[in-house]
Amino acid sequence: MLAVHPTDVAVRQSIEGGSGIVESIVTEVEHDTADAARESAQAKIRTYCQEAEKFTFDSQSRELVWNVGELMVAQGILNPASNIAFQISFVPYPNQRGQTPVVINEVTVTGQDTWAGEILQARDNEIITALPDDPSISTEKGTVR
Repeated sequence: MLAVHPTDVAVRQSIEGGSGIVESIVTEVEHDTADAARESAQAKIRTYCQEAEKFTFDSQSRELVWNVGELMVAQGILNPASNIAFQISFVPYPNQRGQTPVVINEVTVTGQDTWAGEILQARDNEIITALPDDPSISTEKGTVR
């Protein structure tokens, strides 16, 4: 568990105008070959971030878990993808000025192909404050000032 002195938090909050940064993270799952079951997605948020919305989150490991459930063949390709949106708050450290820090480490999605019985696994890149999947956030906007 990260112990943070209140003065340190106040200094970090002042970096972005007093409130820190709140990011909306949106992720989706798609599957193309066969039906799959017991799909879930896990990711870890950095120690300097906090979850702002409640769902399965382990504060010791910093792991977020989304139990997707079942996905049908071509879900996210020929029909809508399963997706989730959640918010985290980010209060930067002084040494992160001029950077686009990582807020969520690599995402891992696992499940089981219900036809072949094989375990499926996919990974997605870490997410930085510039939010590369969000066209409304430029690198400039995602850079800590």
